[in-house]
Amino acid sequence: MAYSISKMEEKEPHMFQSRCKKALSAAMLVHCFMNIGGRVTFSRAKQSNYALKVLIGKQVVINDVTYTQEDMCAAACTFANKMKALIREARSNKRKEIRVDKQCLKAINTELPNEIPKTPKSTITLCRNREAAFSNFIAYILVQHGFAFNITLTTIKESTSVMHFYVWDAITDNNGITLSTLDNTEPLINFIRNVTSLISHKKSILSINDISKTPSAFSPADISLYQVLFRDEKSVSKKTNGK
Repeated sequence: MAYSISKMEEKEPHMFQSRCKKALSAAMLVHCFMNIGGRVTFSRAKQSNYALKVLIGKQVVINDVTYTQEDMCAAACTFANKMKALIREARSNKRKEIRVDKQCLKAINTELPNEIPKTPKSTITLCRNREAAFSNFIAYILVQHGFAFNITLTTIKESTSVMHFYVWDAITDNNGITLSTLDNTEPLINFIRNVTSLISHKKSILSINDISKTPSAFSPADISLYQVLFRDEKSVSKKTNGK
């Protein structure tokens, strides 16, 4: 299914524009995470015909360390609280955007309390918290690996009921290569489509593995080269999609 941002915005411009920006930002994070050797077990969800899917992982592995949703939430809360401090300082200096890297986050007081959101009362709020926790956790990991992020502050509105989902404008790796949601929109949409097409078994946990062996998400990719882990209660077997 081909997605067009303009068509998605025709139905509910504000709602779907915001949703698409989140989806592109999350895809950019996941792509960078996989390129440094990370693996993600994705959650399955219904796919909208109008809005891009916001990628969300149930579990990730990086440097042989496995992180569960609880682990990701704890780290994401630490990251979000440091982001709040950075944003408050930037706004007090009338800045409209900031660049976030390991050095500036490290300078924030590590004794800040982790304000973990209370258990949500609605399914929608629960979903939003999980999306934000996953996205913020991946950003936290990437920062530790030398990545830097650019974000516009004018549209950020913090909430006390849900964790804030930071929508990044651009990500720069430690080699100086920059990806942006504006300049790389179509490749990011294709990346989302490649991932969502692999999440096709309702009761299976799917994870994309060995991303370094696949073509770049920013060039035409052969989906059959993605390796998928199919898991059930009795066994774990490997299968390459399309083979």
